[in-house]
Amino acid sequence: MVPDSAEPGRGRSWGIKKLALTAVIAVAAIIVGGLFTFGLDTFLSPARAKQDDKNQDTIENAKEAFAWRLAPALDDDEPWESWEIDRTLTTQEREKLENLDGTKKATVWEFVRGLQGRRVRGIAAIYTLQLTSEKQKSVLITKISANVTRCWDSKARTLLSDGTGGSEGWDEIHFNLETNGAAAAPLGYTEVEPGQVPEEIPYKKAISLGNTQSPGLLSMTPYMRGSQDCEWQLVLNYNVNSGEMQSQTINQDSSGKKLMVYGLTRTNVESWAWTGPPPEYPGWSHSKY
Repeated sequence: MVPDSAEPGRGRSWGIKKLALTAVIAVAAIIVGGLFTFGLDTFLSPARAKQDDKNQDTIENAKEAFAWRLAPALDDDEPWESWEIDRTLTTQEREKLENLDGTKKATVWEFVRGLQGRRVRGIAAIYTLQLTSEKQKSVLITKISANVTRCWDSKARTLLSDGTGGSEGWDEIHFNLETNGAAAAPLGYTEVEPGQVPEEIPYKKAISLGNTQSPGLLSMTPYMRGSQDCEWQLVLNYNVNSGEMQSQTINQDSSGKKLMVYGLTRTNVESWAWTGPPPEYPGWSHSKY
């Protein structure tokens, strides 16, 4: 006897149907899963966005408002043209000075530096200030002022000059420290009325930082007409994103040295001025006052 058998092709057809059904279920599962994920993501997105904003604000608020670098305009090796020493010269030192060529400023500066002397006046009195900020928010410096913190009578007893002189020019910011906190002049010198001196011009221009803005280097000149020498400090008023007004006080340069200003007049000193090379000129001219 021959046993009953399945209809021809039935097993193959059923297998194909099973595969198709499995594929449909898998696709449906993927679609449902995707919709669920999309829906969940959509549901959680506002909360996630708020958390991201909070994290960004935390990072932003942790950044300092601005960084500063303050340094003398002259580096250590630039000789300049006027110097002073806190004692009178010995006989041997006078002889050495008289044999120096005053036109060779580097040689004179080497001599003065060896006696613990310093460069004074003009460019030697100027500081350069650099301000930068990593904040994305706007940082606005609205006022720059300065005041003395400690003064004493000048110890200078010897003055030297190569005699070239030259006109005096005002820089972007300057301070008459005898007025104890004078307002800064505008950034960028502008024409003034006849007879008006630069320190009488009000401070008119703010400094914008943050969001990649930087003003570059600002030149600052503190000065005192008297004979005293003083330590002084710089005060910057600022706000972040038009918020509460804050202040930053700087009383040292970037190398840790106190900010100094030397009086423009001197008394009870010996003065040495270069008049020109002998024999046509006397060389170093000596006087007391």
